[in-house]
Amino acid sequence: MASTKGSLAPGSAFPFHVNSRVPLEIITSTIPNAGRGLALLEEVKEGDLVFSISKPLLCIIGDGIEKLSSTCDNCFAANTYFHLNLQDAETSPGGETPVWVSSCEKCQMVCYCSEKCQEAAWTHHHIAECEVLAELNKRFVKTESRPWLACGLTYRTVIRFLSLLSKNMISDEDHESFKALCRTEKLEDEGEHLDEGIKLLVAVLEAVLKIQVTPFDIMVFIHKFKANRVNLSTPILKNNGTNLPSNRNFSNSGYCLEPFVALINHSCEPNAHYVFEGTELRVRASRDIAKGEEVTFSYLGQVGDYEGRRQLLQRLWGIRCTCPVCAECLWNDDYGFRAATEELGLVRAAIRGVYTSRPPPSPDSLAFAIGVLERQGRGYGVPSMLEAHQLLILLHTNNNNVQEALKVALKTRYVVEPEQKPKMQLKDSLITLLNLILLMQSPKQPKEVAALCHLILDALRRGYLKDVGKCFGENSMVYRHQKASEGKLDRELVDLIKRNTDPDWVDESGWHMTVVRPGENKRRWVENMNKLLAWAGLPPITAEQC
Repeated sequence: MASTKGSLAPGSAFPFHVNSRVPLEIITSTIPNAGRGLALLEEVKEGDLVFSISKPLLCIIGDGIEKLSSTCDNCFAANTYFHLNLQDAETSPGGETPVWVSSCEKCQMVCYCSEKCQEAAWTHHHIAECEVLAELNKRFVKTESRPWLACGLTYRTVIRFLSLLSKNMISDEDHESFKALCRTEKLEDEGEHLDEGIKLLVAVLEAVLKIQVTPFDIMVFIHKFKANRVNLSTPILKNNGTNLPSNRNFSNSGYCLEPFVALINHSCEPNAHYVFEGTELRVRASRDIAKGEEVTFSYLGQVGDYEGRRQLLQRLWGIRCTCPVCAECLWNDDYGFRAATEELGLVRAAIRGVYTSRPPPSPDSLAFAIGVLERQGRGYGVPSMLEAHQLLILLHTNNNNVQEALKVALKTRYVVEPEQKPKMQLKDSLITLLNLILLMQSPKQPKEVAALCHLILDALRRGYLKDVGKCFGENSMVYRHQKASEGKLDRELVDLIKRNTDPDWVDESGWHMTVVRPGENKRRWVENMNKLLAWAGLPPITAEQC
């Protein structure tokens, strides 16, 4: 969100730190009440890079001591309990074996994955903020019953920005661009302790940085940060080494604030998306974008129903969305949102049970709730259906029932996802495709199902790799990692193929050889997939749906 004033006014030159692959223009947005916008001066194809920014203005690790202690403050490699992201690769981006080192000795607030990252962060930003963080931490411990508040995202973000500004480490251009950012009407605070904490923060900033700042100044900054930040999410390369299905393929490590990216406005059916390679922000085309078309993101992702999305957009960004999806009110009309309220309540209650129950519940309640909606004739685009099916895959897998998990994964991929409104974004649909591949590879599938799966898997794995390239770029670490893993099949899958296939159709690496013409090969693949879909009790697909 951005006003029409400041150094990034319509028609102005681009900041030097923006690496644009195609000509862009800052415009007055065509979206009502959106302020500025960003338009293309040349056509861009799906998957192409639009622009990148290697060093955004602010990249801040998210809330919580656990996240601070498991995420590198420089490259944002993360090691979490359930998942490993880029840090799980064989080597770090710099080519060195990643080694976790202790947190900063002075402030005890941030951690690093290597000595190289610690040195880089010190030069880039930590030299300015370290003393302030240390003093704030010390004062919170002495005066507060909740010392963990010192680790809060809000306080660390304010400290980072004002420390860099006081040390002349933020350019005048970036400062002016930040000041021109819009802020929402209402601020979501961090509870009753925010006001008291801000007073303490003001005292620390004045004592250490020798600057004059008021609580109002800090509240304005928080307004702007929350209205214009984007999630800094890094791809998860492996699921803790277990190759089990998951309902996410990103580690939400923190937030990024970059005024140039704040020019990009919201649409529920966007034409672009952003990804991160470490802290480098890359904007890529989600579909073909025409010359002169405004670039748009979805601020929300694939979440919620029509009413819930409208409320979130209004509350967090002050947006009254007028995109085609919102204009049609699809959830209210075509999918009978109001009439389905009671049935939807069953689904949402079952979903909450998955997240809150320890140990996880059986799949029965979730499957029952989905069945109620199906018997009522509700479409699969109805709210919460996608999340319910993704969680059902995990529950069946947790119960060691990989056959049912595979059936639900097939249904999610070929029945539920095509009906989603807004349309599924590529980085969201990758989750289901990867889960489908992992379940097809399971040695626990019955022999007749495994025989069909191995005839299908080659194309699915290659399709997944192609989609990863579109989503992240072929020069990204996640693509390189995935391509390396595609060099050969897992030994269990190779053995499975050799047991169920004519040896003349299998090469030495275990790959299913292409021995027919391309068109005939696709026809056979569709036939085999439809046999698998029939086993799962699902309707067939056509070649165009592949």
